[in-house]
Amino acid sequence: MSRYTSILDGCEVNEESLNEGGFDYYLFERPGGSGVIMRLVTGTVNSRFYLFAGKNTQDLSATNAQAQWDDRVNKDYIRTSGLKSL
Repeated sequence: MSRYTSILDGCEVNEESLNEGGFDYYLFERPGGSGVIMRLVTGTVNSRFYLFAGKNTQDLSATNAQAQWDDRVNKDYIRTSGLKSL
């Protein structure tokens, strides 16, 4: 199984922002509020990922994902090779 499959397992795409400062961003969320923001260099397949954990309640989970998405340009994105085994 590829690392991409593991990273996005159980996720659904909920937001996208295209050609924002030279990047395309995609928000993938899981039930429980954890998820992944994928950043692609616009017009390429150069991708990096930012993973975030969920919160303990449904309300906190919903606001956490939105807060992560709203601050997407300030995250530290990494290659899949930089991730620990999932």
